Amino acid sequence: MNRKEYMERLQMDLEAVDEITAKEILQDFTDHFDQGLSEGRSEEEISEELGDPAELISELNTRPHRQAQAETETDSELLSAVAIEADSADITVRQGTGSEVLVDFYDSRNPLRVHNYRLETFQDGEVYRIRVQRLQNSWLRAGAGEHLRLDVTLPSASLDVKIAGMSGDIRLPEAVNCGKFAALTQSGDLEIRALNAEAVQITSTSGDVRAAVRGELIQASTVSGDLDVSGAEGKLGKFRTTSGDLEVQGRFQAVLAESKSGDLDLSVEMAESLKLDTISGDIHLKLPHTTGFVCSFSTISGDLRQHISLPLQRQGRQLRAGDEHAQIAAKTISGDFKISD
Repeated sequence: MNRKEYMERLQMDLEAVDEITAKEILQDFTDHFDQGLSEGRSEEEISEELGDPAELISELNTRPHRQAQAETETDSELLSAVAIEADSADITVRQGTGSEVLVDFYDSRNPLRVHNYRLETFQDGEVYRIRVQRLQNSWLRAGAGEHLRLDVTLPSASLDVKIAGMSGDIRLPEAVNCGKFAALTQSGDLEIRALNAEAVQITSTSGDVRAAVRGELIQASTVSGDLDVSGAEGKLGKFRTTSGDLEVQGRFQAVLAESKSGDLDLSVEMAESLKLDTISGDIHLKLPHTTGFVCSFSTISGDLRQHISLPLQRQGRQLRAGDEHAQIAAKTISGDFKISD
């Protein structure tokens, strides 16, 4: 069967499929023919590789368009962590009230797209792993047009949670209590509504981060994405961006915050130690009006501004207020520094 004959037969078999899906499938098969011909294969060889159009469409109509797993066979006594990996899917994590792990993988717009991937769920010692992998022999195009979703419901127990994504967003839309929490994304955004963990580590390249978190140690970093941490509470907060803006609001004993060209905007309570560092970004630090401090400020071309209610002493690049409880070190090359209450 040559290309023309194959595509005519495929188009006829697609009459029972909705128009949008039919157009996408026709384009996918056209791309396969173009690629095969560019590699030196004949139209007949490509047709044979693709298989009978009627059988392919029949298989798609009979296969489930969602891959769901309700895992009730986990050894909950051994389970200490859940690890989630999905390169291109949006990941949503919630916490349930039972002991099982619930997983649902689907495409929210074109159900056929889920057939490009395989959902794997298994227990590996103390870790329950959830992994979405693209199939090498899939014939539907990946990328444009995909709206993949991976929904995970965690057990009620406070397990360690590790999430790794690339282009998809990561969301925790409801309160989650866990052990150690780590999330890594490349270009996807990350949004956490209310997370209570022993320790938190969030890493993003170009995606924006918005998170309300509590933990003894909270670490968050981006390259070009903005970083917004609100309602936070912990002993130590470590925050870093390259060009993204950084905004932190919460209670910490100690804070380390740095950026190259992004601005730092911090509102911190209960702080004993703060170290703030930028190159060209501005720094704005807001403290409770009763917090005394010693602040050392270093700059080359930036300005220092202060709006403090407590009696203030200034000696060069050093400010003293109240009982001098908080130790603050702020350094910037060309950015301005403002401290207020």
